[in-house]
Amino acid sequence: MSQGMIHLMGNGPATIRRAEEADVEVLSSDIELVEKVSVILSVVPPRDAMKTAQRVVDALHDLATRGSRPSSPLYFIDLNAVAPSTVRGIAELFTSVQHSARFIDGSILGEPPVWIPANDLGTETASPTTTMSGVEHGLGGRWVLPRIPISGPHHIIELPIHGERLHAALNMR
Repeated sequence: MSQGMIHLMGNGPATIRRAEEADVEVLSSDIELVEKVSVILSVVPPRDAMKTAQRVVDALHDLATRGSRPSSPLYFIDLNAVAPSTVRGIAELFTSVQHSARFIDGSILGEPPVWIPANDLGTETASPTTTMSGVEHGLGGRWVLPRIPISGPHHIIELPIHGERLHAALNMR
């Protein structure tokens, strides 16, 4: 089972190789992506945020044109460092596919996740933008995670089956 799925349109062989080495399934199209996943985390350079959202909306429109529809709504979580006007524009894009997608705005506050082994617990410090996760995974340690505040009318916790776990794993607030 892969750790995730991605469509790497326009990326070179080295990027594709790194994705595969990380056990990420590389898909052939945006349509295949929206058919197979229930959550898309958009973390791209700010200049690409609107274009990335438009690709997802276009794929959902193409899917609907074919008479197909995801069995449950796709959650598109925009975690990009963009202006409020850009977020409003992205949210507006998703109103045309509101029957098949849910838009969530968020941001990543803090440093990348860091694993603290059990023998180092108590020596770590959490910054104002990170928190210690209670998730130990039976591995004898803890993760220091960035905070991910989210906003909007939808919440990832609404996602059937894995919503609560994903909410906790991403340290969403």
